[in-house]
Amino acid sequence: MILTVTLNPAYDVTYRVERLIPGEVHRVSSVEERHGGKGVNVSRVLTQLGIPTCVMGFADASFANTVGLPHDLVPALPHVRRTVVIHADTATSFWEPGPVAAAGSAHALLDRLTARLPSATGVVISGSLPGGIDSDLPARIARVAVDAGLPVVCDLDGDALRCAADVSGVVLMPNSDEFGRLGRSVEDLIAGGVRAVVATAGPEGMTVTTVEGAWSANVPEPLTGNATGAGDAAAAAVITGLAAGVSWPSLLVDAVATAAAAVVRPVAGEIDLDFRDRLLPTVVVR
Repeated sequence: MILTVTLNPAYDVTYRVERLIPGEVHRVSSVEERHGGKGVNVSRVLTQLGIPTCVMGFADASFANTVGLPHDLVPALPHVRRTVVIHADTATSFWEPGPVAAAGSAHALLDRLTARLPSATGVVISGSLPGGIDSDLPARIARVAVDAGLPVVCDLDGDALRCAADVSGVVLMPNSDEFGRLGRSVEDLIAGGVRAVVATAGPEGMTVTTVEGAWSANVPEPLTGNATGAGDAAAAAVITGLAAGVSWPSLLVDAVATAAAAVVRPVAGEIDLDFRDRLLPTVVVR
């Protein structure tokens, strides 16, 4: 079972409009709302792939009771934030900040996660942090899981990413903006003990760097659609490959195809399985 950790979940709302013009009134053609947050999206993709998963992290009672996935969420938040994506020719996103978590939440989550590690095959820690949570909590979770012998993927930003980068054995998955803010080279990260850096670059594909070497991959043709959940889909593919012990080139092919299969879906947390299967043989690896 893959454990996904979402510390700052969200209700993901997607508006579809013909065009987006600042200062104008827009008629929305459709509205979609679902439970989200990066780790929740990872679990949704894992479920589509037939991989057992459990959503962990923080939430309020309403979110936990209606998330629709196996979960073990600490009721630490007074409410759950929203993220809004306005989908016209391109996707424009508005992300609310998270509320302040209750005191003692971090200890409660660590206790619950530690209890589940013996039956887990991997851990994904992704997304932002709510108020009141120290930026080193994802790193503390990662260290416990790595010490238990599990592959750990961290898809984080800012101080949380900087702390996670000091945990020997983790796999980091920053996009180009997050990597730029980290301010450390890939070579420095690998030399410091990071197991791998999987750098995502949108239409340019992905690159993975390890002590054994580096590989890059991309799809042959550019895609249009909603790229909001592409990184989460890639994380689902990466942790699945790590748990199964597949080679890095093969893992990268799957990650690129799975991310692309998310772009063609209208909302985050979904992939087009048929499109993914057709795309897999076409992914170019270098």
